[in-house]
Amino acid sequence: MMNSRNSRFTTGTILLIILLVGFSFDPPPRFVYPMEGYYALAGTFGELRPNHFHGGIDIKTNRKIGVPIKAVADGYVFRVMKKTYGFGNAVYLKHNDGTFTAYAHLSRFTDELEAFVYNAQFTNQKFYANLFPEANRFPVKQGDVIGYVGSTGLATGPHVCFRFWKNGKQVDPFKQKLPE
Repeated sequence: MMNSRNSRFTTGTILLIILLVGFSFDPPPRFVYPMEGYYALAGTFGELRPNHFHGGIDIKTNRKIGVPIKAVADGYVFRVMKKTYGFGNAVYLKHNDGTFTAYAHLSRFTDELEAFVYNAQFTNQKFYANLFPEANRFPVKQGDVIGYVGSTGLATGPHVCFRFWKNGKQVDPFKQKLPE
């Protein structure tokens, strides 16, 4: 029979082994801000719009088109959309922790995504594209450029509409450790 001193020794030994060998704990990622040098907002999360509540943040670029937009965390392109209304050109990412982000009103995508969308448009003989590439076809690392700021769709000037989903619900991006 073990006494309390031996059981503490055993617990302490187990903890030491876990610390030395490593514990397979994967902490949630720290997200980075999607655009360097641009922090002024044209719209906030939950803001009342004429017919809905705004589900993201609109980041202004002082009327500059073509500012690079970066992936806030590792993951892959889950959806890419091109249309003349709503979000216009948009990229959706699925991140390794199961969260999703969207980047809308882009002037253009990366060259690889542009070619993917163009091929679908040509094949379908339609401008509108709502594409769901297979998982990991277009992997991204945190900080990779995924597109460029524009004013496509229903936009009144150059900006990116950035949206964040966690557990299937849209949440305020600033409550996800943004910006770093």
